[in-house]
Amino acid sequence: MNQATTVDTRLERDPRYSAAWNRYTELQLQLREAERQRQEIQQQMGNTGSDTRNAIRAEANALLSESAAAGIAKRDEVARSLGEVTHRIAVLREAVGLQKQVVEGLRAEVSLAICADLLPTHQAHVRAVALAAIGLADHVRTEWELRDRLAQNGVLGGHLRPMPLRGFNLTEPNSTISQFLLEAARYGFIEAAELPEHVRKWIPPAPQQVPAVKPAKRAAKEGWLNAA
Repeated sequence: MNQATTVDTRLERDPRYSAAWNRYTELQLQLREAERQRQEIQQQMGNTGSDTRNAIRAEANALLSESAAAGIAKRDEVARSLGEVTHRIAVLREAVGLQKQVVEGLRAEVSLAICADLLPTHQAHVRAVALAAIGLADHVRTEWELRDRLAQNGVLGGHLRPMPLRGFNLTEPNSTISQFLLEAARYGFIEAAELPEHVRKWIPPAPQQVPAVKPAKRAAKEGWLNAA
């Protein structure tokens, strides 16, 4: 069985991620509900346009009647509710942001573990592609050589349907296939010895590490160790 099919690639394979995600979605639902409640309260208070004027007129009329105290108390109660809901929204937004950081942290951690499990499969896939690309490039080169031979002999090769495959020219260091193979060798998907000989020459040399010079030796060498 292919290893890739046996590896659990779901983030939910880690119960910590599942718990964190569930809590995140719960907080989002609570936030949306609080925002809905605030909208309802604002509508009751008549916070916009003609509703505001109507609410003021209604409250002014209430002041002239025996129900003035009850009306004002009701409005104060609604205002307190609005303040409480607004505060809860601020708290929930902060909580959602903090929980999102927890989720993203676990997402990165679990993703790293999943990719580590899949690394051998990934390496095998890239290696297979690289080796197949070398074989394909050989076939492309053989086809080009055939057409070159026809041209050299004066044969009108147009009777054979041209089927160029661009990017698979291993004689050019900057072609798509050349760059792919060089990168595959650079990151260890294939050995340099498996590349065509002329392609190996294009592998850039490994950077030379300059040995670190201890401060005392450097000072003595540069002549400032005992400088006055």
